[in-house]
Order: sequence, then C-alpha cells, then structure tokens
Amino acid sequence: MRLKSYFAETVEAALERARKELGPEAMLVYSREALPEARYLGSFEVVFAQPAPEPGAPPAPAGRRDGEDPAVARLSREVAWLREQMERMAASVARARAAAVTGAHPSALADALGRLAEAGLTAEILEEVAGRLKARSDAEALMRAGNAAEIRNLVRAELGRMFSVDARLGKEDGGPQVVALVGPPGSGKTTTLVKLAVTYGLKSRRPVQLISMDTWRVGGAEQLRSYAAILGVGFQALETPGALAQALEEHRHKGLVLIDTPGQSARDMWAGEDLAGFLAACPEVDTHLTLTASMKAADLRRAVERYERFRPAKLLFTHVDETRSMGTILNEAVRTARPISFLTHGQQIPEDLVEASREGILDLVLSGWGDEAEAEPWVQSAPWRPAGGRAAAA
Repeated sequence: MRLKSYFAETVEAALERARKELGPEAMLVYSREALPEARYLGSFEVVFAQPAPEPGAPPAPAGRRDGEDPAVARLSREVAWLREQMERMAASVARARAAAVTGAHPSALADALGRLAEAGLTAEILEEVAGRLKARSDAEALMRAGNAAEIRNLVRAELGRMFSVDARLGKEDGGPQVVALVGPPGSGKTTTLVKLAVTYGLKSRRPVQLISMDTWRVGGAEQLRSYAAILGVGFQALETPGALAQALEEHRHKGLVLIDTPGQSARDMWAGEDLAGFLAACPEVDTHLTLTASMKAADLRRAVERYERFRPAKLLFTHVDETRSMGTILNEAVRTARPISFLTHGQQIPEDLVEASREGILDLVLSGWGDEAEAEPWVQSAPWRPAGGRAAAA
C-alpha cells in the first residue's frame, strides 16, 4: 500500500483528481486543511491509500509513473541507460588517464600517485601534485632513494596547498550571522542546520532564528519546526524570496539566522530559481552548498554544477562516515576553488559536526597510507577542532 496526497481548493476537487489517477480501488485515508507552508498548492489536502498489486501481478514498467505515456517512459529508460554507459566510459577514461599519469614517473612517486588515485582524486589533481613535486629541489633525491615516508610527507604538503578551509559562519564580523544551506535532496541540510544552531547559537547564548523555505515537500518544514520548539528558538516557514528579505530585516537583532532550503532533483531545479537569484545577490547571506561525501564523483560534480546558480561561498560535506574514498571532497574543493567549511559524520546533535581543518581533511584523504592505515580517522581527535571550539574559546 502506498499513500499519496492531493491538494485542491475544495475537498471535492481533490477527491476527483485522486479517483481519476488512482482508480476506484483507492481508499480515502483522511482530509484536512493544508498546512500553512503547503497552502500555495491548495486550501485542502486529501490523502489516499492505493492497495499494493496482487502477488504474481506483473510489475509496472521500470521508470514509468502513473498515467505516463508508454513511449515517453521507454524514451526515459533509454536516456537513463545512455547516461549510465557514458558515465562508465568517463570513469574508464579517468582511470586510464590516472594510470598514465602514475606510470610516467619514477616508481616511488608513481606509487604515491597511485594511492591518491585509489582515494578518488582526479587525474588533473594527480598531474598537479606530480608537477609540484618535480619543481621541488628536495624531491628528486628522495624519489631516487625511494624514501616512501618522506615522499608521502611531500605529497601531503603539496596537496594541502591546493585547497582551503573556512569554518566561519556569516559574512560580517560583529554583525548578525546569516547562513543558508542549499543542496540536493537527502544531503542532510536540516539536521546540519540544527547542529549549527545548537553549537553556534545556544552554546554561545546567542539568540537564534530558524527559517524554512522548504515548502516544496509536503510537510517539509515540520521537522525544523519541531526542532525549533525543542530548542526554544524562533521559527518561520516562508514561501517567497520577498518574505525572506522581510524576515531577515525583522531579525537583524538576532545573533544567528539559519535558513533551510528545499532539496530539488535535477528535473525540479526550475522551482528554486527565484530563491537562487535572491541568495546569489544577497550580500549578507553566507551560503554553504551541502553535499553528501559518499556520492559518486560524477554525481557530486553534477550536483555542484546544478547548484552553481546559488553562488555558494563554501562547501559543507555530510555523511563522511559512510565512505572510504575521501578524494571526492578534495576534487570539488580544488576544482571550484571554494573552501570547505564543516564536515558531519553521523546523526547525533550536535556532536557529529566538526569544523573543517586542513590537517584533518588530509588525514581523511590519506588514511590507509602509512602507519595509521587501520586507524579510524574520527578517533584521531588531535587534528580536529570540535565545532564551536572557536566560539567557546572566545
């Protein structure tokens, strides 16, 4: 059985839509007035349950939605298949290129570059690291001697110069800190927002205002509303950039204003154009692009490109504990020349949030290479600054 919501200006209109789409087998679960943040979809919401197909019944064609034209469904499947083949070809070319880069250097350096390739770093970064090492006067003798430990240190040093970190919140020192999290669906924006609210607001005894622009999903703002009630901080659910601009003016006296935004898939990006334009043009909003560290490199790059219209100032990576290929984090930080702000590694609030540090990220990327090969980077606490450490020290 699956549940589906329908919105309309009257309950009768919603019922008619549901019956047409789901058929006479559908069962009415409940009807109610739409929540404030979903009211733009219609004044009333009705929820229907559609029975599951009988055992042995043929499944619906893959990729086809209810009411979709079969020809369109087949074309969608073919496009998806072609995209998958192209991604495989691109990955194969990237691996071949990385192998060519590593094979063109002395064995000690080739081994070091091979380890970086295993961590998921792109061929472009491998070439850059190799070029930087060749330009160092102290590297040639080490490579001839095959001193793996020293070469590793050199690689670490050069790699560290290729990206930056910035765990500050807000753009104005001394003024209100206004932060927006944008990113794909499921990237952990809402949970991360609450972690930031606790760490940089409540723990520092600063007034906090949470704002949700997530009216795209049904009930999308309810999770953040619940967190705000638990934490005892202000909350608003807004629908338009104009309302957001008014709210920011209204809450200028608050120490920390955190804005949650809807996560939209590739085909739904049009729905966020107005909000993207507002955040890109608003000088006081510090926008962090929230990304899942465990995403495939190709998917991560596409996500970054899709959200370019928001003009994010920093990259924030979540679900770091769910991957061992940490090179993808550096790939995007280097490619976009944007600093990494924070990393999250679990659902605990606010414990599983750390400020990005150069040494800590290098430890993650290079874990498995050297004496700490079997160590879990998260228990090596020395390189990591717990989130809020700077504020606590102040």
